Amino acid sequence: MPDNREILGIGQTVVREIDHFGHDAEFIAYVSVAPQDGTEHVFITRGERHVAKPASARNVVYVRYRLPLGRIAEVAPGEVATVRVPEVVGFRSTGHFYVTKYSILGRDVFRLQWEDGIADAVENQLAVQDGAVFVPALREWISRTFEDIAAEAARPRRRRIAERFELADLPVVDRSQGDIWRADIRKFIVISGAPGTGKTTTAIKRIAHKTDATALVDGGEVT
Repeated sequence: MPDNREILGIGQTVVREIDHFGHDAEFIAYVSVAPQDGTEHVFITRGERHVAKPASARNVVYVRYRLPLGRIAEVAPGEVATVRVPEVVGFRSTGHFYVTKYSILGRDVFRLQWEDGIADAVENQLAVQDGAVFVPALREWISRTFEDIAAEAARPRRRRIAERFELADLPVVDRSQGDIWRADIRKFIVISGAPGTGKTTTAIKRIAHKTDATALVDGGEVT
């Protein structure tokens, strides 16, 4: 079972940064990392543009999901994410890479929902090294006592029956899918697998990334 205090700390961090950012926040995930170059808290954004608003603290970073650092949202807590950024001199790639390793401590993948001008993180997939919990709405959840949180976590969760079938909008995919859609634009890829294994979602992510000129240039994939 995950440590409720650790999970609660992640929830509080997410809500605090949402409130700091205010309107037009485009966060889709939060990742807590072992201190690396002064960075401890990484907020992943869905947006097409770089976030111009400054973060709440010097150890907080905003990064687009499509950039190399965004891959840390795909890595489970307790694992190490390796971020490789091509070295570019002038308009030519040298063939070398800047490599940074991030130890993932915890994460939350979610979507933002606005009501009466206030944003809340909903459908939260909160995870730490010892386990994970699903939180429907973060603001209400972090206001509870530890006893209430522990009691809810102990209750069995009923499986929800789908009323319709459609392609889910997954803001963050798993590590294997991430490796595929982030593969170099010059590579030809064939994806095979049984129905429901994420082939179409992976292809959509790859098409979106490889047609995003800003992400390709900023990530060092093209000049």
